[in-house]
Amino acid sequence: MNAQELKNSILQLAIQGKLVEQREEEGTAKELLDQINEEKLNMIKEKKIKKHKKLLDITTKEIPFDIPVNWEWVRHNNLLEIIGGSQPPKAFFSDVKKDGYIRLYQIRDYGSKPVPVYVPKDKVSKFTNKGDVLLARYGASVGKVFIAEEGAYNVAMAKSHRLFTSSELIDSKYMYYYYLAPLYQSLVRQNSRSAQAGFNKDDLDSLLFPLPPIREQKRIVAKIEELLPYIEQYNKAYLEVEKLNKKFPEDMQKSILQYAIQGKLVEQREEEGAAEELYQEIQEEKKRLIEEGKIKKTKALPEISEDEIPFNVPESWKWVSIGQTCANVMYGTSKKSSKSGEVPVLRMGNLQNGKIDYNNLVYTSDKKEVEKYKLEENDLLFNRTNSQELVGKTAIYKKEQPAIFAGYLVKFTPILVNSDYLNYVMQSDYYWRYCQTVRSDAIGQSNINAEKLKRFIFPLPPLNEQKRIVRKIEEILLYAQQLKS
Repeated sequence: MNAQELKNSILQLAIQGKLVEQREEEGTAKELLDQINEEKLNMIKEKKIKKHKKLLDITTKEIPFDIPVNWEWVRHNNLLEIIGGSQPPKAFFSDVKKDGYIRLYQIRDYGSKPVPVYVPKDKVSKFTNKGDVLLARYGASVGKVFIAEEGAYNVAMAKSHRLFTSSELIDSKYMYYYYLAPLYQSLVRQNSRSAQAGFNKDDLDSLLFPLPPIREQKRIVAKIEELLPYIEQYNKAYLEVEKLNKKFPEDMQKSILQYAIQGKLVEQREEEGAAEELYQEIQEEKKRLIEEGKIKKTKALPEISEDEIPFNVPESWKWVSIGQTCANVMYGTSKKSSKSGEVPVLRMGNLQNGKIDYNNLVYTSDKKEVEKYKLEENDLLFNRTNSQELVGKTAIYKKEQPAIFAGYLVKFTPILVNSDYLNYVMQSDYYWRYCQTVRSDAIGQSNINAEKLKRFIFPLPPLNEQKRIVRKIEEILLYAQQLKS
């Protein structure tokens, strides 16, 4: 339940007679209603008001909820009428008060950014006293309720006016909170005319008003206003919890990936061997592929020093670099793509959260380009040029459809390293901190070249442990995604 829902619940309890207790010594609403009707008759006799049309008696089916026995259900329009405001021509508007001018209040003036406007008093005919109740009548503002200041008001609002003289028979603040409660709100928001023409007093003929004795009205108002600061405190706490809830899956993922690359997510198993053995196998495999002409020989990278190692990992693991464990590090095509063609050309926008997003594709039909830049299953793509926040993002290609890659991307192929494991390493905070450290900034964009990519060092577990880590990550991230949704 958010703060507005909590407030609505309190207002609903208020107009149901459940917010404060009933007191016998305060009399009944029937006695109050008799006073109101007597005043109305006297005013009609004295020709101070016109006789209003007779409204239908309230039927049992119309009553929306039970109220205390000392309360009365009354038709809204038998107690109150709404009076629309004035709309003088804008030619008379002034942003400075002058002699003979009066403040013309508009809906915006009851918000956080009022813009005072003054008009000649003889150009308006509808006025409010401080404390009157104003109702917004049009469009997105329908349902807003304001405590008026002294002045005039425009046609976007209507004043709720008592059909009798004594203000001590219905409390203005009780009226205000009544209009904020769901009974009134649901009626005007469902009124199809409100969005354009605005509602008028006839639209409220069916609206019912739960009338308590006057002293109970005042106690209800006092109780509501006692509770409002708590609602505000609740709102702050609720928004903070909402913020944490939205952030929790992201924070959880960061923690999971950090645990994973530190060897804390799954146990180590002696029978799975050591990463040193895997590393030697990788070097042998690379040597074989070079001899067969399948990959190019590259310049050997320097050994990783103790000073470069950022955190401890299990004894069976080994720190290695991309350059030591991957091959086929190459930039993508620089040729212009088309909106249609035979093969998709993946661009940096297609790398999203470690995966390939196949929306907003461009294409090529150039067979030479397709042959040179075609992707193989489990290739990784690295975004070498982007904004400061996004440069370095990666995604794994799972051969969902044939594709090549564009020039702002770098392809690299892990050798005897689980591509999913390496891709998760490159979603971690540890990896992102590396990217922020090595990027080169220019106007509007940042760059990390292939050489810097090759020098990125990461913790290498035995191959079977890599696979178990991937399974555990995906199991937990699925749960985190469910929390997010």
